[in-house]
Amino acid sequence: MAKYYQAFLLSFFWFSQSIFAVDITVSEGTLIQLKTKAKTIFVANPEIANYQIPTSDKIFIFGLKPGITNLYALDAKGNVIFEDKIKVQHNTVDLNSQINTLYPQARVEAISNNGQLLLKGTVPTALIAANVMELAKSYLVVNTDNQKMLEPINQLSVTLPNQVNIRVKIAEVSRSVTTKLGLHPGDDMLGVKNMAWAQHTNETSSIDLNGMMKDIVGVDIAGSMNKIFGLKLNSHSIMLDALAKEGAAKLLAEPNLTSLSGETASFLAGGEYPLPVSQNQNGQILVEYKKYGVLLNITPTVLSDQRISLKIQPEVSSLDVASGFSLSGLNIPGIKVNRAETTVELASGESFMLAGLLMQDENNTVNKFPFLGDIPVLGALFRSTGFERKETELVIIAEAYVVKPSKDKNYTLPTENYMPYSDLERLFNVSWQSKENMPALQIDEDQPRLLGDNGFYY
Repeated sequence: MAKYYQAFLLSFFWFSQSIFAVDITVSEGTLIQLKTKAKTIFVANPEIANYQIPTSDKIFIFGLKPGITNLYALDAKGNVIFEDKIKVQHNTVDLNSQINTLYPQARVEAISNNGQLLLKGTVPTALIAANVMELAKSYLVVNTDNQKMLEPINQLSVTLPNQVNIRVKIAEVSRSVTTKLGLHPGDDMLGVKNMAWAQHTNETSSIDLNGMMKDIVGVDIAGSMNKIFGLKLNSHSIMLDALAKEGAAKLLAEPNLTSLSGETASFLAGGEYPLPVSQNQNGQILVEYKKYGVLLNITPTVLSDQRISLKIQPEVSSLDVASGFSLSGLNIPGIKVNRAETTVELASGESFMLAGLLMQDENNTVNKFPFLGDIPVLGALFRSTGFERKETELVIIAEAYVVKPSKDKNYTLPTENYMPYSDLERLFNVSWQSKENMPALQIDEDQPRLLGDNGFYY
């Protein structure tokens, strides 16, 4: 009876061992003492844990990557002398200790669960959250299936406001200077209508040089040319071509964007044009739409309660027919692009300017009559020179604020102070509406404002 009772306790002891799994961490191990000598050792998943046998009655089991597997030990007769679950976990004890040491203001707990590393808790800033995530990655292993690093599960909450309002001004200033000066034959030369020169003359200020010289000094240039070269020029064949033109253009966009920390906010003031990319099996042309105009991508990151990191990607583009091409009978325009990309760090409420993005084009042209324009001295009467210069500069000014959501009563629309004109006011071009009768526009002077009456910002 005592033997049966002893055998029952022994079997209960072995089965009770199978209830409690052997917990080990990655790159660490433990020694298991067997009651009898083992002949065969088997691990269900050797990628999670493996073993070594220092002696026939001892097993050293060590973890390779997080997960759960089974360990079996058999004696010489094939009887199971040991069976248990092996649970391999991340080294969360050491990770939690490092987090508390490096970031004492954070309340983060790392948990290893079913091969995943979970981060829970609160952090004061998004920068600390990103640093904690990078620290946790060092405790992960490479996935053998796709050779990629596993990512921890992020369940961290940022206690500081994590919304950023960005006010951006984008200006592209272009300046062009065109000068043309020279002599050229008129619309009718040698009895032939000169269409090319006629078109050229329409763009400039042309003067009948032959008639002017004949009236002032009594010299007939056309008659002299006829006698010297034997030509038949009429009295209006020599024209003075003169043009001086300056132009300036300004493209201005003032987007006001609000985005979560770490998320990208986009703005487009322009359009999209179709671009043929390929043909399908039925011969139909597949079209992809490309954006052009003023395009802005901004990614803000709140580093602390007073520091913001901004990744800004502005782009100003326009369609350019001159650089286009033809495809299957379709005229595809080209596109001119001014693009910049930078990352800056500034305090909440501060501004920065990105300038100096200059582009300069210069063109010199010479229009002349064949052969006659190459004659020394007298050839100046048959040619015209032109000079064109274009300068473009792109300027970006950005201002960032850490903001919190507000109630609807704190917002004011620009139309709340608007009173339309009556028919009589439009007829007599007067305004009889008194500003004193208009509803008061409540504006908090302590709140950040832009310069000028940009009412659409408030």
